[in-house]
Parts: sequence; C-alpha cells; structure tokens
Amino acid sequence: MALSFANAMLQLTNSLIVGASMEEKIITAFKAGQATHTTGADGERFVSASTVIQTIRNGLNSVFEQGQFQSLLRPALLEVGEAINAPSAITNDQLFDFIFDFMVTNAQSVEARDITFGSVAAGGGNVGDGTIHRLTVDKNNQNIEAMRGVELKQALIVEDQSSLGQSGRHKEVIRFTGVADTIDNFDRISGTVGGVFAIDQFPVQDEVSRVLRNSSFTTNNSSGTVTTMFPGWTLSSLTGVLPDTTTFFRNNFGVTGASMKVSSTGAGLTFSQKFRGLNLARPYLPILRFNPTVGSAPAGTQITIKLGSQPVQTLTTVAETGWNTMVMDLDSDLWVPNFTEDEVELVIGVPTLASGDLYLDEILTEPMNKIDGTWWLPIGGATPFQLDDIFTMTDSFTSSDAILQRFLAYAFSRHLPHSGTPTIADPTLPA
Repeated sequence: MALSFANAMLQLTNSLIVGASMEEKIITAFKAGQATHTTGADGERFVSASTVIQTIRNGLNSVFEQGQFQSLLRPALLEVGEAINAPSAITNDQLFDFIFDFMVTNAQSVEARDITFGSVAAGGGNVGDGTIHRLTVDKNNQNIEAMRGVELKQALIVEDQSSLGQSGRHKEVIRFTGVADTIDNFDRISGTVGGVFAIDQFPVQDEVSRVLRNSSFTTNNSSGTVTTMFPGWTLSSLTGVLPDTTTFFRNNFGVTGASMKVSSTGAGLTFSQKFRGLNLARPYLPILRFNPTVGSAPAGTQITIKLGSQPVQTLTTVAETGWNTMVMDLDSDLWVPNFTEDEVELVIGVPTLASGDLYLDEILTEPMNKIDGTWWLPIGGATPFQLDDIFTMTDSFTSSDAILQRFLAYAFSRHLPHSGTPTIADPTLPA
C-alpha cells in the first residue's frame, strides 16, 4: 500500500538525517582535528602522522560522494512519487518535476535556504563593455535553491580574437567557476563551495540570434514589402521605416552592419517574428538595442516588447545618449510554459515617437545557460571583450542554510517549492 504524501516526505527527511548527521559529526570533527594537528606541528614524525590522517580522510571522502547521497535519497523520493501517482519508470529529473508540480498545486513547501543572490560586477580593468544577465527564479517565480555552491563565483574571458581569429570577434569564450578551492567532498557537501562543479564555458552571445532570423537586420531591402524589407520580420506598415547601414550597434567580422530606422511618421509601428522549437526546460531572454541620439528622437519615445502570451513591457526614453539596451524583466515570464501560445511570437513596437528618428538593432530572444542551478546570459557590447576581462558575483545566506534543500541540491542539483513557513519541516538532527 502506497504511503501518503506526508508520510513519504517524512521518510525522505528521516533518510536525510543519516547523511546530515554524518556530515555534521564526522566532517566537522575530523576537519577540526586535522587543523589542530597541523597547527604548530613539529618533529620528524609529523609527516608520517599527517600522511595517515590524510589517508583516513581520503577513505571517508568516498562516503560523501554525490552518488552515495543519490542512492540514499532516491528510494524515499520514489515513495513520494508513488504517493502522488507519478510513473514508476522515471528519471530523477522527471521525478522532481512531478513532485514539484504536485507541491505547488497542493500548497506544500519545504524550508527555504534563504539565499541572497549577489549582483554581477564587472572588473575595473575590463576592456569589453558587455555584461552578464542572470535569472534566479524558476517558472513558479520561486528562488532557485538548487545551487551546490553558495559562494563567490567568477566569469572570465579565456579566449578572444587573438586565439579565435577575426571571426571570433564578439564571440569570445567565457568560463564560469566557483572561486573557492575544493579539496574534496568534505568541502563540497557544505553547500558553500561549488568549485569545480560550477565550471562551464561557452561563447559570449553576439549579434546573431540562436532563435530569431535576421536579428540585426543585416539582410534588408529598402524597397521591400512588409515581409521582405527585413526578411524574417513582419511589419505592420511600411510608413516611416527603412533599413540603415550607416548607424548600427555592432557587426560581426565580414558582415555589413545595419539597423532599422523608424521616423516619427512611423509611430505606431509593430513588427514581429514567430519562433518554434523552444526548449521547455530553459528560460529565454529578449533584448534589443536602441539609439535615440543620432536621429534626435525626443525623451518620452516609447518602445515595447511582447513575448508570446505575456503582457507588453514598455520602455519610455528619458535622456539616453548613444546606443542603449532594453532587457525584459528577469522573472518567471521568461520560462516557455509561461509565455507559450498558439504560434509564439516576439512583437516589438514603437507606439510613441513625436519627432526625429529612432534606430533599433540587435533584437535577440536567447536561451539562457544553466550554471550551478541558476541561469546566465553573457552578452557582448559594442567593444569586444578581451582576454582576462572578468565578472564576479557573490551569493550568501541571509541567515542559515536549510538541510533538505541543501542535500537535494548536492545530490541531484534540484530544489523543491519552499517558504519561510514550510508545511514540511526540515529534519531535526540528533544531539
């Protein structure tokens, strides 16, 4: 007979008491003892004793491997799955999805980890003027707590056009790492050091969208129709809109730059593009560049972005100069299940333009990259990144960590719905 959800969750927390107690008692005591042995150590036999102590640590280290905790917790998680009628033949991620959705529907929650997410800070010596956008909430607008390292992280440019060639301009490779060194699982299981587990690297986002066609208007025809002036985009009107190859945000090597110029007679213009083949498990971030200066577009000019079924977001210009960036709010609206509709499309608009010309360029809707739980999109600026350009960000605990969420993050890189007043209590460890 299947357990009730409450009893199955109790079995899960009880299973965790074993692992959490070992961590609290064995690791804490062993590390303290090892540190004491090292402090003020002297004598010719010290090295021999230290070798024995390290050998013992290496043996204990295997007890705290990620796979051991998966084996410890999966049977209880399967009991939870059975209690909510999840399929029996199921992957860990699918099982977490079922449990998560059930808990949201039934207003169930576990103790929150109480993480404060640090802002992204560019290095003072950076040459490139790009930035990194980060999403820290899931599709239910809950903080993502599936982080193995709540710590200082850094993102470093490790390749630029000096190694990639001219075609690598604006496509520099960025590497994310946890800054704190991790000796072994004694450190990693603490939840404050991710180290090597946070390593990931990929090209910086350039002007060419991975989702949208003709994202920088480099393919254009000034005498085209509403569907051929900027292939890939459908314009609501041809009035007051033209391609421009003199003023543009940036261009890749070997590509003639271009932008869309909207004149005051084009106020009310909208243009859109449909897209398919999206990954349901990734958020997508819309971004566009605009320049009100060259064409003397006045303050009060409005630009809108609409992603799928989500409401319109509006930017009203004030006194911006040169090229600027409009970014959709970094919230749960960016998850595909929350903006899906029949024929999903991105719609850009210029509802208000009293005089002058507004230049638009580089319209992107990009899949973000998962790194140690949260989601990131590094995107270049007009000036390319150079080798050793760096960004840092420091996450921390507002108060103290939660036991269940921390071990789920360590074992499975997943989290459950959480709150400060949980319906499912954290396990109480024996004294």
